[in-house]
Amino acid sequence: MSVAGIAYIKSLAKEYFGTDNTEEMEAIFMNWDAFIEKGKEVLQKSGGKVKMIPSLGDVHQTLKGQRAEPYFDGDKLNVNMLESTVTDLVKFRDSGIIDKLDQWTPAWNATFGGDKYIFAMSPVWMPQYVIGPNDKKDDRWALMVPPGGGFIRGGSSHGIPKGAKNAELAWKWIEFTSMSQEGAVAQKTDGVFTHFKKAYEDQSFTNWTWRNFGSQDIGEKFFVDISATTKDMPENINDLVLDEVMNIVLQTLAKDESFGFEQAMERIQKELKAKAPNITWE
Repeated sequence: MSVAGIAYIKSLAKEYFGTDNTEEMEAIFMNWDAFIEKGKEVLQKSGGKVKMIPSLGDVHQTLKGQRAEPYFDGDKLNVNMLESTVTDLVKFRDSGIIDKLDQWTPAWNATFGGDKYIFAMSPVWMPQYVIGPNDKKDDRWALMVPPGGGFIRGGSSHGIPKGAKNAELAWKWIEFTSMSQEGAVAQKTDGVFTHFKKAYEDQSFTNWTWRNFGSQDIGEKFFVDISATTKDMPENINDLVLDEVMNIVLQTLAKDESFGFEQAMERIQKELKAKAPNITWE
């Protein structure tokens, strides 16, 4: 499972929005337009010291996960869908509510222990593997359904190499972790949730708390509230190429305010043509 919501620092939410209650926060942030407008208020109130999200890359991963249609039908690129995402990214950048940090850098990791950013993208693996290691304080965070609903971010797959000496044993391990209740419970202790559907019918399994989120049942939030608003989006190998290209474009987009929609689309087209000439731009 790699379902994702967004997390927020409760003290900052209380200060700038008047509440740290999850349901009330979800009512305030019904859509991304409301998110941007509230973000502008935060900028004004804080004198520019507090922003909503540390990286435009976080915004991109969220919008990408929430897109209405796949980017690719075979080798054919859905240009209209990509243009919609890039338009929104420029809108977020120009609003001033997103900072310019690159994802997965030491500076980005350090933001989780600070108080300069209210929100963070939060896939189901984030509490244990990103927020927890970077924020030693307990009960600072809460989890909510994002504006626009949940989305998929990350995930894992298993493979057995051809000719493996212990292929049958490898399969038994995959079968245990991915296709049994006992395996699902064992994985949960490491903050990993499998796709064994039956496990999620057991409330004791979906119940999950994490120290950074205090007593909030983030398992119920992930697997009930967020999952109910999450749609699957098929991808193919061309999406990997597009991800590489978008990472290049995002760095310029975040740091150069003169780099707008037209320039971004031109750069994407140029990079895609160089990396994957099989992709048709229609």
